[in-house]
Order: sequence, then structure tokens, then C-alpha cells
Amino acid sequence: MRVHLLYSEEIGLERYDSLLDLLQTIKGTIQFVKQRDQGVQLRVTGLGFMERKGSEKRHDFHSSTDLPSVSWETLFNVCRTFRQQYDIGDNEFVVLLTDYANELNWFSAPDLSGARNMFVQTSGWGVFAHGEWRYPVVYQIVTNLLRHFMARNLEEMEDIIHLESIGCMNDFNRDKRGIQYKLRTADICSACAQRIKDHVSDKNIVRQVIAYMDLVRTHMLFRSRFTFTKQPSSLCISRNGQEIKFTDLGDTLFELSPLNKAVFLFFLNHPEGVVLNDLVDHQVELRGIYQNLNPNKDQEAVRTTIENLVQPGTGGITESLTRIKRAFVQAVGADIAEYYYISGRRNEPYRIGLDRVWVHWE
Repeated sequence: MRVHLLYSEEIGLERYDSLLDLLQTIKGTIQFVKQRDQGVQLRVTGLGFMERKGSEKRHDFHSSTDLPSVSWETLFNVCRTFRQQYDIGDNEFVVLLTDYANELNWFSAPDLSGARNMFVQTSGWGVFAHGEWRYPVVYQIVTNLLRHFMARNLEEMEDIIHLESIGCMNDFNRDKRGIQYKLRTADICSACAQRIKDHVSDKNIVRQVIAYMDLVRTHMLFRSRFTFTKQPSSLCISRNGQEIKFTDLGDTLFELSPLNKAVFLFFLNHPEGVVLNDLVDHQVELRGIYQNLNPNKDQEAVRTTIENLVQPGTGGITESLTRIKRAFVQAVGADIAEYYYISGRRNEPYRIGLDRVWVHWE
């Protein structure tokens, strides 16, 4: 089952790719397809700004700027236009991700015409759900996919929605703060489970959606407990360094480019830290790590890449450290990321603060 994942331009490619990476960690019948073009531009309808609706404070989780609301018709027209432009089949899904709020203040919604379109709001999650923004967005995407098979029209949708929160995927959450409850339970009530059994013929879809829900639940519980345990997740690293996983976050895979991964692994091997200007003296070790991550890369190309990285004054290592930090913040949030990224002061050793007892090599 193919799901085309679109994003509006204010999200940006980097955030979009990080969400897609998380969605692609669980393999199965549901296949998420990357958008072919740059983010789509939404035509704002002037319905007002996010704080206009209700009493909740709706600041964007990723920006200090409040974004205006967009009509449902505008959002679904983007999906319909994409379908026509790329000749997307009726059996394939189109999901639009956007930071914009919407006129009814929903986290997400399906196309009530019956077409396999939906939108999911990607901003504001810091207000309602503790944790990194991608996980509640993943939950919204996959539960909407499953819900499509459970209800064929608006009347059937109304039958399965719970106006009072019971911790089920079909809780309406009129009070938006209640979203934490179903994210942390990742549950499906007995009535909805029977509905799934009766209406969803492909049980592989059900199994994959439940796997995503469990991934979200694991992350939300870990985030909640971290507030008082201050205990980071263990890292599990394959012997060749190709894979880095957060063990306590459902073995979530941590993605870095080969060069940035080589830098991270190098500093992981040096708990005492290394002064950045002294990296020129560690080129052999860095080349070895980088070559292991790129076994088919020409040795001379490896040598040139590492030289450019560590040469003082080029800014190569600074850029790499910035990208590594950003990747960890995106993966686990700013407070937990501090354990993993490389930091230090000028002319002093840079190091990774994580106690190596939390690092396990396969």
C-alpha cells in the first residue's frame, strides 16, 4: 500500500526527511513514498492565526512565529492536484504535512469525500504532547490510514469516534491536552478492535500500524520518565559502525551521513576529548573509520575528505559538529540530545558527555 507523503514549504526538506526516516524504520505493507518536488506552497485564506481559536496557546513547536489558519478545502485541493499531476491511483494514499493550523483546529483529518487524502498538522505539538514532534505526527498518519478502512463515510466515522477519552486511537480529544493519554497508551478499545477485525481484510496493515503505535508509546513513556530519571537511552552500535540505534526507544535507528557518523564514532572512541585543532594529528584514525563506513570509496578520495574536514580554518569540522547536534536534537529532543552530541570550548577538548556504560557494540 503506497502512501505519498507531501509537505508544505514552511516545514522544509530537513524536517520532512527526518520524519520520513522515522516512518521508514518499520517495514511492511505500508510504503511511504517521498515527494518528488520541493514543498508545496499553500494559499492562506485569512481565517486568522492559531491563537485565535479557543483558549489554548498554539505556538509553533519549531518556531516562535505563529502561522495562520488554512481551510480544509485548500489542504485537500493540494492532495487532489498532486493526484492529477502525477496520475496517482485511487487505491494509493496522499498525506499532506503542514505547519499551518486549520479552520476546525484538528490535529489531522481525512478527506470526507471518501478519497484517500488526509492532512496532518506538524506544528504546536510541544503544547500538547511531551516529546519530539515526529512521534505524535507518525501516530496521526498511521491511525488515520487504519481509520480509513474502519469507516467508509462520515456517518460511519461518527460511529467509531469516542467523544470521551478512553485511551483509544479513536478518541476525538475535544480537549487537545488529552492527546497525551492515547499516545502513551497506544491502545485500541474492544469495540474498535472488533471493527478492525470485521472491516480490515489485510492484517499486515493492522500489524504494521500497531508496530508504529508501540514505537510512539515507547518514546512517549521514555520522555515522561526522563523528566525524573535523567537517564539516557543506551546506544547499540553495529561492529562496523553502519547502524546506530537508541535501544530504549524501540531500537530507533539514528541516521547520519557517513562523514558525520565517522566524526561521531571517533569522539565516541575518545572519552577524554580532543581539541579541534589537534584533529590533524588523528587523520589516520579518522580515515580508517570513514573507510569502514564507505568500503567502496576510493582511498585517495577518503584522504582528501578527511584532510578538508580537519584542516584548521576551513570550517569543515565545525559544520560537521553542527549537523551532528542538529540530528540528535531532531531524534530525541534538545534536553536528551545533550548526552550524545559533541561539545566543548575553544582551545579545550571537545567530547561526548554520554557515559560509555550506555554504549554497546554488537
